[in-house]
Amino acid sequence: MTIFPDRRPTAKYNLFGYAFFILFAVYVIAVCLIAYGHFSGMVQERVEYAEPMPTSSASPVVIAWPEPNYSQRGLVTYLPEADRAEIERTLAAECGAEVYLGQIAVAQCTLDASQKDGIAPVEVLTEYKYTKARKEPSQSVREAVRAVYDRGERAVEQEIYYFANPRYCDMTFHKTRQLVLIIGNHNFYS
Repeated sequence: MTIFPDRRPTAKYNLFGYAFFILFAVYVIAVCLIAYGHFSGMVQERVEYAEPMPTSSASPVVIAWPEPNYSQRGLVTYLPEADRAEIERTLAAECGAEVYLGQIAVAQCTLDASQKDGIAPVEVLTEYKYTKARKEPSQSVREAVRAVYDRGERAVEQEIYYFANPRYCDMTFHKTRQLVLIIGNHNFYS
């Protein structure tokens, strides 16, 4: 005679435990995928176009979103490989999480500012106070830099020199500039 009864779980309880474990694992995986943005393509990004300032004669640029042929063609600009790598790494830190159109707009900012000031595009990174952080660029960031510099594509027809994320930036300077458009979390200014 045994003092303790047999406490092995029956098959019914074993099946319940396995089912609970599988459901919990699926839940954890789904939460991780959502947190890391794997479902971000399902959500349409916010793109707004600002009205021109009353003192400006420039009209706002209107681009239907999403539109497959949104980019404008401009001049092709030679970019040395070392400068290209530096710009790609900086843009990865600045706008790597933005949609492709936002990445093109930030690359356009570097090009437009360099042409306005007559300096190399890589010098714009220090002159215009881009982040000092550098990240490994994604394929979309590399493609955005190629689109702007090698194929002459533009996000908007107007020249844009500055961009800022209002959540993380002191907007005192940017309020003195003309707001051209908003893509995702970034405002773009001329």
